[in-house]
Amino acid sequence: MANHDADDRRVAELLMENDGLHEQVAFLEEEVATLRQRLLEAPRQIEVAETRLTETRETLTLVTDQNERLVATLREARDQIIALKEELDRVTGPPLGFGIFLADRGDGSAEVFTGGRKLRVSYETDIDPGKLRSGQEVMLNEALNIVEARWVPSTGELYTFTRALPHEDRIIALNHSGEKEVLKLTHQLKDIHMTEGDLLLVDGRAGVVLERIPVDIEGLSERKIPGVTWDSIGGLEGQVQTLRALAEIPLRYANRLCEMGVHGQNGILLSGPIGCGKTLLVNALANAVAANAEMDGEDPPIFLDISTPHLLDKYVGETEKAVRVPFERARAEASAGRRVIMLFTEFDALFNLRGRGDSPGSAVSEFAADMDGIAPFRHILVIGETNREDLVDPSLLRHGRLGQHVRIPRPDAKAAREILVRQLRLMDPDSAPDLANSIVEQLYAPAEQNAIAEVCYGDSSNQVLYVRDFLTGSALRAVALRAAELAALRNITGGLKEITLTDIIQAIHYEVSDPEQLLLMTQKRDWPVRDEQIQSVRTLSRPGYAGRVVSWENT
Repeated sequence: MANHDADDRRVAELLMENDGLHEQVAFLEEEVATLRQRLLEAPRQIEVAETRLTETRETLTLVTDQNERLVATLREARDQIIALKEELDRVTGPPLGFGIFLADRGDGSAEVFTGGRKLRVSYETDIDPGKLRSGQEVMLNEALNIVEARWVPSTGELYTFTRALPHEDRIIALNHSGEKEVLKLTHQLKDIHMTEGDLLLVDGRAGVVLERIPVDIEGLSERKIPGVTWDSIGGLEGQVQTLRALAEIPLRYANRLCEMGVHGQNGILLSGPIGCGKTLLVNALANAVAANAEMDGEDPPIFLDISTPHLLDKYVGETEKAVRVPFERARAEASAGRRVIMLFTEFDALFNLRGRGDSPGSAVSEFAADMDGIAPFRHILVIGETNREDLVDPSLLRHGRLGQHVRIPRPDAKAAREILVRQLRLMDPDSAPDLANSIVEQLYAPAEQNAIAEVCYGDSSNQVLYVRDFLTGSALRAVALRAAELAALRNITGGLKEITLTDIIQAIHYEVSDPEQLLLMTQKRDWPVRDEQIQSVRTLSRPGYAGRVVSWENT
């Protein structure tokens, strides 16, 4: 019985387990069916998911772009707000003043000049006092603190330097009214050498010198050393030897001569008619001095060309300053060991007899003082050129100034031949001597065709003047160049290349065919006439020209 009950329970358990298994199988079958259904629907869901992903990415890109544009807009708006704020602060803020920095006190304060007052002010935190210099412009805020360092002002009043006070950074200068004032030098001017007459840019209210203005003297120029040599000059052998002895040798051996107790001249006066070679001689001298310096391993000389008439100025003191500036330049160059040649052309235009003409007598005094001032400098040579040495003030012609006088005369027949040979040798080397002889024979013969004027004296006597009496080296050169030009023009058209006698005759006729022009180009004092009263001058007739009477005063 007991076994039968156990079997029944066992059967019942197995039936229950079987039912459970059937339920699990059914559940699993349903699950499998569901999975199979999902598996069938999975590709479509993946496709939908990919589509949504693409749409999401596109949306994200748009949103990102919009975000970047929004950020840029916000930044721009912020910058505009900041700029507007700064502009508003600038417009509504208190005005800033300007002043001239004078000195740093060393205790965080500074002295400035502003509004007509000298004040002690403070610095803003970003200002470095060590970088500020006296005379520099600074900007001040409402509390008069230095907020910005600017630059040295470029405008102000012009003063004239007189002298420096010893051992101080102060000077004495003349204002526009001619009154003396004591001024303070800015930092950058303390080590600059100043000479009397220098122009200064000054802040008159602050009493500070801001800048030294370069003085530009009209008529003063530094010339390049010309290429003229002694050998290229003809007809002036005596003058060449004199200049070499008076100028070239002393300039080259100045130190040795000083050791021997020989002190040469600092000044030479060259005189003579216009166009006879004064400037040519100076050019050759400058070239020789430069060549000597090169051979000796020294610096080339400075050649200062001063047009004397341009030194004259209508304002008081300006003419004297214009005379003084070239000498200051010469002394500065000579102190540095360089040789200086100063050429004053048309010397009589300014340095004539005191009390005569429009030039101030003080200009003569200034030149004399400057010549005396360069006496210790043996490397400075001053040359004056004039065709009226009788008008030069005698005080300038004494020893120590322009104490040596070299006269350049009109060329005679021999000198003319030498001039022409040197000129024609450049154009027709083989025929140059013969051509020169032909030109000299044509020009220097006392023949009727060369007579240009007749001088009538008060005693009724007459004197005939010839072309040779008015010839100059430049006129001879013009004849040679004209003859060469005629030959060149003929050669271009297929004719002879050589200069012919016909070319010479035509050149002479072209250059010296006008008697009145020859008379006007020559000063009366250079005419070869007797020292008697002249009644009149009559130009003589020649082919193509009718002679006429010319009054003595109008020639």
